Amino acid sequence: MSDMSPSPALSISAASQAGAQELRREQKRYLAVYAALTVGTTLTVAMYYVHFDALWQTVSVALVIAAAKAACVAAIFMHLWHGQRDVYRLLFFTGVFAATLFALTIYSLFSLPGSGHYLR
Repeated sequence: MSDMSPSPALSISAASQAGAQELRREQKRYLAVYAALTVGTTLTVAMYYVHFDALWQTVSVALVIAAAKAACVAAIFMHLWHGQRDVYRLLFFTGVFAATLFALTIYSLFSLPGSGHYLR
């Protein structure tokens, strides 16, 4: 009687190949995040040499760079990339809250008495 089930050695080999392939995929993802963080750090250092006309422009660009770097770290190293829907909802509302706080901060810079800058 011929049994058509694969031998245990064959199934272990297939499982190890699948595991190795998954490991290579994870390595590529970590290297991509490393490259993104390196570029972000380079941009942060380059911001020292770039002079914008207004302070709010400098702060805005710096915050965008910092937010992008934080998103990379949170998504990959904190394993939020494969999170559930509730995690995405929480992250969305956190982003909206943070953007609102940044907008209020920038608005307050223009609304200071004596600064000569008022939003109308």
